[in-house]
Amino acid sequence: AARLGAEVRFVGCVGRDDAAAEALVNLRDLDLDVRQVDAPTGLALVFVDEAGENQIVVVPGANAQVAARSASGSVLCQLEVSDDAVEQARANADWLCVNAAPARPFDIEADLVVANRHELDAIGPQRGLVVLLEDTPHCRSAATAARRSATATRDARRGRTRDRQNATRR
Repeated sequence: AARLGAEVRFVGCVGRDDAAAEALVNLRDLDLDVRQVDAPTGLALVFVDEAGENQIVVVPGANAQVAARSASGSVLCQLEVSDDAVEQARANADWLCVNAAPARPFDIEADLVVANRHELDAIGPQRGLVVLLEDTPHCRSAATAARRSATATRDARRGRTRDRQNATRR
């Protein structure tokens, strides 16, 4: 998004190790809020079988210490960070998108959840809008159910955002 001209802020943690420089090499031109911590830099290993199915093994390392206090506006989180970090992002964000990878149950009300069929099974029911990355009857059915609840959730959140903005103006 930043390379297309959007204002982007990247929030994260890296370790004090050689992997930190490699992890940041493609992010140097962004507005970075990255702390170095006394833990190894996190990594993810992606395995793909002959059928194209993948399995991802995540070693959180420094990502376990990410704090999202500086996140604001529209925020995108992945589940490679702690629930506390996602909760902080929700508290500060006007709009929150959660990419449900790596999949695990979470109870944070996102405006948009992006998931594939395996992640959807793992994360459980969501109150916001869910975008499924596959076109199967199961995914279409789940998307229909999510759309039914999304309008009320979105309207309620907009009301809270307006209340928060009005309180700030006073």
